[in-house]
Amino acid sequence: MLPIQHREEPGPEYNGLRNSIVYSYGNLDMGCVVEVLNKIDRLCQIVAKLALIYESMPASDASTARDA
Repeated sequence: MLPIQHREEPGPEYNGLRNSIVYSYGNLDMGCVVEVLNKIDRLCQIVAKLALIYESMPASDASTARDA
């Protein structure tokens, strides 16, 4: 199993993506853009939690989960 890097805050790549979305779609309704970015932030948090759960599983359970 490959180690997964955990960060409390999103990395610079993620922040760059987030900033480019804001810059590219600056003419849109900013309320809508902020709502979408908040959903992306929430998905990032969910994926990080799932990675922690996966890494904490015993090796036999992790291989079963990976094969599913």
